[in-house]
Amino acid sequence: MISANVEKRRGISILAGIAVLLLAAPSFAVTVDLVAKKFTTAMPDGAVVNMWGFAADTGQACDETAGWVPGPALSVTLPDTLTVNLRNCLDEPASIVIAGQKAVLAPVFAPPDAQGRQRATSFTGTAGPSGGTSQYTWTGLKPGTHLYESGTQPQIQVQMGLYGALNVYPAVGLAYPGVPFDNEVVLLYSEIDKALHEAVAGGKYGSSCSNPPCTMTSTIDYKANYFLIDGLPFQEGQAALNAGSSGQTTLLRFLNAGLRTHIPTLHNGGYMKLIAEDGNLYPYPKEQYSVLLPAGKTVDALWNPPADGAFPLFDSTRQATDGIPGSVMLAYLQAGAASSNTPPAANSQIVNTNEDTATPITLTGSDGDGNPLTYALVAGSGPANGTLSGAAPNLSYTPNANYFGPDSFRFTVNDGQSTSNEATVSITVNSVNDAPGFTAGPNQAVTQPAGAQSVPNWATGISSGPANESAQTVSFLVSNNNNALFSAQPAVSPAGTLTYTPAAGASGSATVTAQAQDNGGTANGGVDTSAPQIFTITVNPEPASDLIFADGFESGNFSAWNAEQDPGGQNDLNVTAAAALTGGFGMAATIDDNTGMWVMSNTPANETRYRARFRFDPNSVPMTNGNAFFIMTARSGNNNTGVDVVRIEFARFAGIYHVRAVSRTDAGGYKNGAWQTVPDSPVVFEFDWAASTAAGANNGYLTFWIDGVQKTSSTGIDSDTLRIESARLGPLSGIDTGTRGTVYFDDFVSRRLNYIGP
Repeated sequence: MISANVEKRRGISILAGIAVLLLAAPSFAVTVDLVAKKFTTAMPDGAVVNMWGFAADTGQACDETAGWVPGPALSVTLPDTLTVNLRNCLDEPASIVIAGQKAVLAPVFAPPDAQGRQRATSFTGTAGPSGGTSQYTWTGLKPGTHLYESGTQPQIQVQMGLYGALNVYPAVGLAYPGVPFDNEVVLLYSEIDKALHEAVAGGKYGSSCSNPPCTMTSTIDYKANYFLIDGLPFQEGQAALNAGSSGQTTLLRFLNAGLRTHIPTLHNGGYMKLIAEDGNLYPYPKEQYSVLLPAGKTVDALWNPPADGAFPLFDSTRQATDGIPGSVMLAYLQAGAASSNTPPAANSQIVNTNEDTATPITLTGSDGDGNPLTYALVAGSGPANGTLSGAAPNLSYTPNANYFGPDSFRFTVNDGQSTSNEATVSITVNSVNDAPGFTAGPNQAVTQPAGAQSVPNWATGISSGPANESAQTVSFLVSNNNNALFSAQPAVSPAGTLTYTPAAGASGSATVTAQAQDNGGTANGGVDTSAPQIFTITVNPEPASDLIFADGFESGNFSAWNAEQDPGGQNDLNVTAAAALTGGFGMAATIDDNTGMWVMSNTPANETRYRARFRFDPNSVPMTNGNAFFIMTARSGNNNTGVDVVRIEFARFAGIYHVRAVSRTDAGGYKNGAWQTVPDSPVVFEFDWAASTAAGANNGYLTFWIDGVQKTSSTGIDSDTLRIESARLGPLSGIDTGTRGTVYFDDFVSRRLNYIGP
């Protein structure tokens, strides 16, 4: 067996001793001894990370763990075959597969589940844990750059570090048939998720942990902390990779053993000629200064350095971990003799500011030689949503008006001899809520009795703020200095409709303050309310020429009425709080015999048009079915003289309360309206009576409403000789012995013309 210790280093890939052995080996076979074992590696921030890796097997003990690097770079020149003898020092099985190369595989499967399904745990046969061995052979190798890696539980073992590079040459000095090169550099990209490595090393990865439970169950939450090229995170002063000299052709072998896509980008080094990927030669090369390198991908590129010097090769995805010195993915390609100058480094940083607020930014960099640095912004790199002012490194960033969200720009530093990597200033502009706004409508004025008021589009131009706050909702905060003026306080809807209801009988003026409020909050000094808009609502009293009489019993007595009729002096008619149907008091009429009772107003003055409205509550009073009695009458004389011109009659039929309006005619008869059902709860009755205008005109009428809804209208009444001089309120007459209990009256209003309403 031909055995070789494979040397892997950053720079030109070298297989020490192999070329000489191959010249003397008639078997055309390369045999390599590798060991899979545990390692540790130190990161620039001082963290020590547990790793697994392949190393040249020199018979070393399994417990030697220091100094992880990716597996040694293996080199084979066709028509050689490749045999790898693997010794496994890990605590679980391991194997080796090479993506894109043909091999005889022997997959390993887990036991069938309850449904008979099997899951592969390894793509090929394994070397058992704790010293097990296995041999793997590849024939008919395909030229190019390839990843070799563990084929066993690769989602874990590859991420733990079991990977390396394989370079296959069709002949010495050729990358592919007909593609010569002078020098080569292996650039193996990968990452480390420290949490994943800690979970695997501590036995807390997977789904079968005992208490405490596993800390990670899959790599779906993979989050890299360190970004490596050839197993090393970038550090200031790190040696450049030897890439030949200007005038020569250097083969750059890019490999990605990580889980994240990277884009190696050559800065100030001209173009690379991309010739192949995954060992497949392109029919037409592509000239680019960057390489798209997804997970598991290999790409071969030819580069002719334009001059001697150190050329930065950085990952333009700009994946980096804030505050960790090794997080940036950067290497330098050295063409020609290395300069004694240490390339400078530009430092990325994160900046926060609030919307519409400028913030100072001081760019920073470092140089191992202590040379003075100059700073330059990368053209076209931003910021896209703000502006920079000042002279680098002392800048000021001002976000665009009303903008919030991410922004960034890039810069480099130069020490007079070389230019650094591109560093990123990542900016977060915090949202600051802008005040909403609206245009207030005019002052309002209504005259009693007014009822509920609605003014559409009173507020106009309603806005939650600038366009990028248009998704916010706007409501209104409304207050006033005279709440007693309203039974329903003023309010403004999100659509701008002003609503309010004056209290019955109230008059006066209120100063109202309205503010728009959005739901954007006040974080970071935001404002969610508009400037106050002030207007007035004036409620004028009912005109004296229209109002006849009104009393809501709020005085606590009957002083507003001309007379009280309480036969027998039994104190059955009282003003009480319990009887209040609106306000604080109402009239309670207790029926304990067949004698009627009422209060009377002589205010009407020979009225030919008369309206009256009052509130009534049956209060579940027991009544004989068919019994009917009057609860309000309008009469043709004062002081209980004359006749009833209008009667409101209350009855019970089949256990249900009813009411109707009755009108007298000149002939002495009565025209009855239809009976209407009444609930056993507070209700509002209103009627409008008018005498006929002349003898024989027969155009008198009586219209009746319940709770604001017109129920009956008796027309064609001959009533030109009738006038109304008084009104009586209470259970008047017609009471029989089956009717006993207390009923309630409240809020009596009479007027000549205007509808009163509930």
